[in-house]
Amino acid sequence: MAVLKFQVFDESLLRIKLDSRSDFTPPSEEIKILRSSKNIFPDQSDVWFSDLYARTKFLERGINRDLMSKFEDFTAKVGINNAKEWKYVLKHSHNWGELNWTREIAIFCFDFLIDAIIKYQGKDYGVRQKWIIEKHKIRTTDELKLYNKNHVLVYTMPKGEERYASELSRIDDKWEIYDPNDRFLSLYNVDDDKKEVWGYFDEGEENKIEFLETQRFTQDENGNWSLINKTNK
Repeated sequence: MAVLKFQVFDESLLRIKLDSRSDFTPPSEEIKILRSSKNIFPDQSDVWFSDLYARTKFLERGINRDLMSKFEDFTAKVGINNAKEWKYVLKHSHNWGELNWTREIAIFCFDFLIDAIIKYQGKDYGVRQKWIIEKHKIRTTDELKLYNKNHVLVYTMPKGEERYASELSRIDDKWEIYDPNDRFLSLYNVDDDKKEVWGYFDEGEENKIEFLETQRFTQDENGNWSLINKTNK
């Protein structure tokens, strides 16, 4: 039952947190430490917040947080072994033992879990959101400088350089830039698709970026990305 709870409430978001392909801004030092850990549990770090606990969804869906805590007291805490291809690891509290392995507790845990899963499915909501991310192949028409948040130069793209990039303020082939944080660019190597540079460009510098190709991806409930379409400019 503990593994089922983990799979429903925690696993999807944990996969996203640990997947560097989900980074569209520079990962924090806490995220880097989390990803380098051998065994990872949902409540291990302040950078990890379960989709259930970090938001108000469990309140909106009528899941009793006190009963959730009681369930967690009686069952194992589930995490993953980050070194062994997503192998589940179980950690038990000091209350784990035969004294608590009663029919009454087993029925409580079963009833609570089934009720919470049904409520968490959100069947009352008739729509589901699809995550859509675009990755572009770009070329600079003039020298383009990228800075960190303190406006310290981190990279200079020479004129004519081609890179793969993600640009969240580029929507339907148009720029939507309303404040300095929108002028953010993530660059990848063309050859190995490895993310290499993050940075902000100055106002008006977006006119130096030419878009050669756009790939659109969507994400399933397990955090896996798949290609929707690819267009050439």
